[in-house]
Amino acid sequence: MRGIYLRVTRYNVLLGLSILVQHFTSKAQLLHGIPYVRQEQIFSLNKTIESTKSASEKVNALILLGAYYFHNPYPRSINLNSAIRFASEAASLSKKTGLTKSYNDARFLIAYTYLRKNMLDSTASILASVNDSTRFKILLELGHAYRRGGKLDKAMDIALQAKEISKTLGDTLKKIMIMREIACIHSETQQPDSEKELLEVIKLFQGIGYPYLHYTYYELCGLAFLQGNDDKDLYYSAGFKIYVENKG
Repeated sequence: MRGIYLRVTRYNVLLGLSILVQHFTSKAQLLHGIPYVRQEQIFSLNKTIESTKSASEKVNALILLGAYYFHNPYPRSINLNSAIRFASEAASLSKKTGLTKSYNDARFLIAYTYLRKNMLDSTASILASVNDSTRFKILLELGHAYRRGGKLDKAMDIALQAKEISKTLGDTLKKIMIMREIACIHSETQQPDSEKELLEVIKLFQGIGYPYLHYTYYELCGLAFLQGNDDKDLYYSAGFKIYVENKG
């Protein structure tokens, strides 16, 4: 009984740490792609929007304003709606003026804001209007949202779509990220080889110098917990702790 209590306690502690780590290090995630904007920049951005004759400068300022409200979502509905409004204006102007990268950046910001509002169908509606690289990022985040919500079949369907796109992008990190997402789904459904898949993901991440391994170690902790394997739970917990401390 004491062993069960200790496992549950350790797992809950790891869960809390994982949530905190994800919150405070999200700006460093390579696939996030939404810049952080300081409050003192807002006046200058508004001035640029009002005065510049350059479409690219105006679009960039609109995206940055949208990013500011995205990262500061309280009051929730007001600020997230502001993020969508600025990003939509940026997308419209960039489309008219042929600013392809800015258009995709703006559409990604809209999609990610819909995700934060838990509007998954609205997020999916963006997919057809963006390039493959942006579509991959949206699919990855959308699938993760379905996985968090326990809709694992839907999450896997989306992950497989992202995997197909990753084959055409020539980006090693993106290929590994979708491998990780699929491995996580396998882990949550306790597929026989899910532990090997997660360990392979860690090995591949280490091979390219990717530093955020604590997320994958956390998944391994959860798998060991579900299997009732105390030794592996302790071992993976130690790995999780090492990488959390390294990022701190």
